[in-house]
Parts: sequence; structure tokens; C-alpha cells
Amino acid sequence: MRAALNSLKQRVNAARIRWRGHIESLIGGFPVKAHPADSWFWIDTYFGAWEPETLKIFRKHIRPGMEYCDIGAWVGPTAIFAQKLGAHVICFEPDPVAYERLLFNIRLNAPGAITSFHLALGAADGLRRIGAMAACLGQSGSSLHAPERHDQSANVLTLSWDSAVRLLQLPRFDFIKIDIEGGESELLPAMMPYLTKYRPAIYLSTHYRFIPENQRGEFLLSLEDLWKLYPLSPKLDENAVKSGFPAFLLSDCGG
Repeated sequence: MRAALNSLKQRVNAARIRWRGHIESLIGGFPVKAHPADSWFWIDTYFGAWEPETLKIFRKHIRPGMEYCDIGAWVGPTAIFAQKLGAHVICFEPDPVAYERLLFNIRLNAPGAITSFHLALGAADGLRRIGAMAACLGQSGSSLHAPERHDQSANVLTLSWDSAVRLLQLPRFDFIKIDIEGGESELLPAMMPYLTKYRPAIYLSTHYRFIPENQRGEFLLSLEDLWKLYPLSPKLDENAVKSGFPAFLLSDCGG
């Protein structure tokens, strides 16, 4: 009997999604509407199972009126959450499938309040290939370092940080999130003059194992240089960087 009721409930929920064209969820207690293709993810946010530490850091450090930059926005969870906390949000997402869903979610939750760009940020301007580290594009693992797979890769416009700041007239950011599946190895050195001058808080996700082996030594050196800018932040744990995908908060106020 219970199995039959659960099956009926699933069919009713599926029908409601088809009728509305979106799903309803929560992130950090805020109501959100989202593209149904990512329902598995938004179920996690609804129950508070997705990155509670990330949401805690955002609540602590993001204030109304702040300028927030989301590099690697995927389908928009942190961009939407930051906007709901009162920040002015600019975000970047190069994956074409994810970007389509990002625009969908922005239109439903914050029309006109979040500025998004479909491009990658790196060391130089040009056209690059982005591919899926996971099963397909649109999932949260697309990377400029992914192996070439013609059915799950795409051309993407890439700008250097300096070009993006100049051409897009980016503001002075107070808080920058970087989560780009290994692309941080190119982006961080390019951002160093900006970070040295303006010293925004940074929430950095590292993906050491996605970075080509011949670039990993330089990446670790770039992390050491970055940590020198934020001496009050927790000590850089290179073993954690090498063994997993840890995220770090760096700011002049420490952790």
C-alpha cells in the first residue's frame, strides 16, 4: 500500500513539474524555483544537504550592497543565494548546457538582479574547448582541462581577467567565489595584480587532480603567493589540495 502511495505521489509531483515547468526548493532557507533537469541537486538543497559550510561562509561574509563575483556559477545556487543575501551579483559560466539552466533559474528567481556572462576566465583571450569531467555537459564538472570528447565538449569564448575587467566594466568586488574545475591554475596568476590591489575575500575551490601534471608545481606556487596576500587566513594545507577538492576562504579578516 505504501509503495503504491509513493508511486502515486511521484507521478503527481512529475505532473506538477510538467504543468509549472519548474521545481520549487529551498537554499539556505530561501525559496527558489529551478530548472527540473537538476531536481536531484535541488532536493539536496531543500534538505540542507548541499555544502552547508559554503552557505555558512556566505551568510557570515556577504552583506547587503556588496559586490559579489561568482566564477563558475554552474546553474546558479551560490549566485542566487548571494543575491538573496542582498549582494549585487555578477557571474560567469562557460558550460553551454549549464548556462542555459542558469539563465532559466535567474529569470525565475532574480530577473534583472543578477548579471551573467557565458564565457570562461583564464590567462588569455581566445576560443577554448570545454568538456565534461562527469558524464555530460551541464553537470557540475565541466572543465577547460577535460579530455576531448566531441559529443560532450564545446567551444567557449575565454577572456583574461584583465580583459574581462576592462571590456565588461567590472566593479571592485568585495567577495569572489572561484570554482572552475582546475581552471584556477591559469586564472589565479592572471588575477594577482587585481587581488593585490583590491584584496577581496576569496572562496576558492581547488581541483589539483584536474590540472595537467606538468602544471601542478606552478599551481602550488601560485597558491603560496595567494596565501601571502592573506596572512590571517588558515594555513595552506597542500596535502589536502593534492588529495581532494577542498575549498578555502581567504580574507583580511581570516576565516
